[in-house]
Amino acid sequence: MSVIFSDEPFVNELDTVYAVEPLPKEVDTRGYIYLVKDKVFPDFIKIGRTGNMHKRLAAYATDKPYPTTYLVCISGMFKDAVEVEARILAEMYKQAQPTTFRKEWFKLEHEQLCLDLIDAAEEHFELLVSS
Repeated sequence: MSVIFSDEPFVNELDTVYAVEPLPKEVDTRGYIYLVKDKVFPDFIKIGRTGNMHKRLAAYATDKPYPTTYLVCISGMFKDAVEVEARILAEMYKQAQPTTFRKEWFKLEHEQLCLDLIDAAEEHFELLVSS
């Protein structure tokens, strides 16, 4: 049996067309806010979000002969890490100049500010507690 995929609507033997709406994609916004440093760039820190820190650190090691990025801190799991990261970065931009196009790397002198903002976010935003 061969299967042929088409962009056309499904038509049954009675030539009845069934219009089927695609299911909405569920976006999982849960995650952690983290702060990392890289031994190659010792004067900088990076703040970000992830759902899996092990995979995220592995991604930083891509195209390097050995891993140089290490975790400074990681928050608890937020219900909406996307919003939390956006709020933390917005506050960072008010107080510190980002160093890259993606605006997630800052000078090392702003490490304590990042840590303080992550702590404040844990008190302000909803954290998920695993049972």
